[in-house]
Formats: sequence, structure tokens, C-alpha cells
Amino acid sequence: MDELKERDPAELEDEPIENPADEGSDWKVVLQFFIIPLIIIASAAGVFLMFGLLTEESRTASEYLAEVRTGSKTRRYQAAYELSKYLVYKKEEALAEPGFAIELAHVFSELEGHEPEVRRYLALALGHMADPLTVDALLGGLGDPDSETRIYCIWALGAVGDPRAVPGLTGILSDADPGVRKMAAHSLGNLGDPAASPALQAALDDPVVDVAWNAALALGQLGDPAGTQVLLRMLDREYLEGVEGITPLQQEEVMVNAIKVLAALKGEGAEELIDRLAQDDPDMKVRSAAMTAQMAWRGES
Repeated sequence: MDELKERDPAELEDEPIENPADEGSDWKVVLQFFIIPLIIIASAAGVFLMFGLLTEESRTASEYLAEVRTGSKTRRYQAAYELSKYLVYKKEEALAEPGFAIELAHVFSELEGHEPEVRRYLALALGHMADPLTVDALLGGLGDPDSETRIYCIWALGAVGDPRAVPGLTGILSDADPGVRKMAAHSLGNLGDPAASPALQAALDDPVVDVAWNAALALGQLGDPAGTQVLLRMLDREYLEGVEGITPLQQEEVMVNAIKVLAALKGEGAEELIDRLAQDDPDMKVRSAAMTAQMAWRGES
């Protein structure tokens, strides 16, 4: 759990997370803290937060990108951050700018080996764009020597949602960095391609517990019950209390997400356990999730 604590700042836990899955999918609810080893989301915390809030709204995506290319080092970092925020709210305007997505991908690739902080925010921006034309640039980022940049690229590939990313993401499920493995499992679940199942099944045995948790959740997103036993273990409070470094809030999130996936899978052996949690668990959110699962299981609205 040490890797998770390092990469998942507590102050970001309540930020919104964009889910590239279909809006009608039951799986859009299965995104919480531990499934995102690094919260690279709409409003990532940073030293330029106040500047971002005060930035002139009239600026275009191309103007931000031009500053990334030509500004001072500090200004390039700030402009990349501001661009990543801009695209959360004005993605359609950016997509309407001819060639912008390709140009953004080109600038991202140009910076390979340089200014990793800028590249991370550009990868985040590419994810928010969700344009399939940028997939090749992001796949190139999977080989970046900076593990944090790789994590941003992995998230972005999941956000773009193009199945061409599956081979690259399954390949890095064996990366030496646990954060990379966690994010790869998360993004593979988002991509929804059954071709990822064998690699995710192997990741169920990962020595880092939250990599295995992510793999089980991702398999559930694919409709694959292979991770059911891991999901059931995620509902065992005695087991969770033995996980080094896990907080009560993190235990809650682990259990809530496992309940949601097991309910959607109608996982074998889960119904009785979820019934018990709905009645007896000391945590209100866990009880609420379990009661919602009960209703779904029984076909109640």
C-alpha cells in the first residue's frame, strides 16, 4: 500500500474522474481511489492552481499549446497544466480547431526525454481530447523512462478508448513500477476488450495487493468472473485490516467497489456476504452499497 499512498494524494480523493466507458454502463460507478494509483484528473492539484483559476477564459487551446512550445520553462509547465484543465470544459472547441489534436500529439512527442512535468500534463490533455488520432503518440509514451509520465499515458489511453492500446497495456502489466501496473489494469478495464483477460488474470497474483484488486475489478468490467475470489477477499474486514498502510477510508472504498462489481457480475458466493454487510457492517457507505446491490440482485428498482 506504500506505493498507493505515495501516488494518490488525499486532497484529490473527491475530485471528479472522467470515465471513458459508455455513459449507460453500470461500470461508470466503479472508479474510486484505489483504482486510480495517481489521480490524473480534471483538476489535478499543482502549484499553478490559482493561476489556472484566474486565466483569461478567452484563450484558445492553440494559444495554450503555442505557449508550451515557446514560453519559458516555468511558463511551459503552467501552460500545459492550464491546457489540461481547459480541455475538461472546452474539449469540443478544441476538437473544432483544425489539426489541433495532431499538433498536441506532435508537441507531446517532441518533448520525449525532456521536461517530464510538461509531458505529463500534455498526456493528460490528450486523454481529455479522447481523439483516436493521438493513440500512436500515447503508445510511444509507454516507453518513457519517467514512470509518472508512463502512468499519465496509460490513463490517457484508457480515456481515449481505442482497442489498439490493448497489446501495449497488457505488455506493461509486468512493469517493475507497481503504479504502472495498477493504472494499466484500470485502463484495460475501461477499454472493455476481452483480449485483455489472460493478462489481467495473471495480474490477480500480483504481490502488490492493489494491483491484484485493480485486475479483479477490470476483469469484472469485462464480464469475466475470474477475479471473484479476490473481490470476495476485498470484503473481508479482517483481511483488509492486515494490509499495511490502509486507512479506514480506503477500506471503505475497497469494499464499496468490490460490492458494485460483484453485484454486476452476480458473483458466485457473494449474495449471502453482501446481505450480511447490508445488515451488520459498521460503515454506512458499505451498508448502502450492499443494500443497492441487494436490490439489483433481486431486480428491484
